[in-house]
Amino acid sequence: MAYAVQGDYEKAIACFNQAIKFNSNLAEAYNNRGLAYQKIGNYTQSLVDHEQAIKIEPEYATAYYNKGMAYGHKEEYGKAIYEYTQALKVNPDYVDAYNNRGLSYVNLGKYEQALADYNQALRVDPTYATAYCNRGNLHTYKGEYDKAIAEYNLAIKVDQNSADAYNNRGLAYAKKGIFEQALSDFNQALTIKPDFAVVYINRALVTLCYRKDYASARNDVRQAQILGYKVLPEILELLGQASEEKK
Repeated sequence: MAYAVQGDYEKAIACFNQAIKFNSNLAEAYNNRGLAYQKIGNYTQSLVDHEQAIKIEPEYATAYYNKGMAYGHKEEYGKAIYEYTQALKVNPDYVDAYNNRGLSYVNLGKYEQALADYNQALRVDPTYATAYCNRGNLHTYKGEYDKAIAEYNLAIKVDQNSADAYNNRGLAYAKKGIFEQALSDFNQALTIKPDFAVVYINRALVTLCYRKDYASARNDVRQAQILGYKVLPEILELLGQASEEKK
């Protein structure tokens, strides 16, 4: 597992290969190799490994969960839901499975089922900040920004280092036209997680449109690009227009 923790997934896979060669009934080795394959984007092989882990250990909730994640990456959300449900049959208190099944329901447009899963996750663990964030996102999708902000507040209350909560609350404040608070939240998100690329984009858009600060917006977009974020052409065009207007 050391190589996986270090982010060297190819070496991790090689180590798991050796473990499986030594003992082909190591369910954990198959499961962990499957996770490593997910990290390098080989979701098909990941599914094979998680399925093998389940064949060896049919009550392996984590393997069902990880199989669900692989299907989610492949955008096969119905199959992902099935696997998360299997994980929950084995472990009814598996909060991550409730949360991720909720996300899969969102991707299928089934918001009520998603909300039920987020609620159940919070019944199991009232300190689960991610579920508060995702409940907030549901309100944001509906344009219910005050309700969304209330959920993000709860997420931050239980986890003051939730960069996602600050970013999402910032977006909700921006939608309400409360731009200074939005910028404050984006700044806090980046203090917590300096490599959170999309937050630079969000801050750039508010900085450009609200403060008319082209230079700062351009710097934020460049930072996002450095971090590997693919900036939409519309945003680059908006920056170009602002640059021309400044001239």
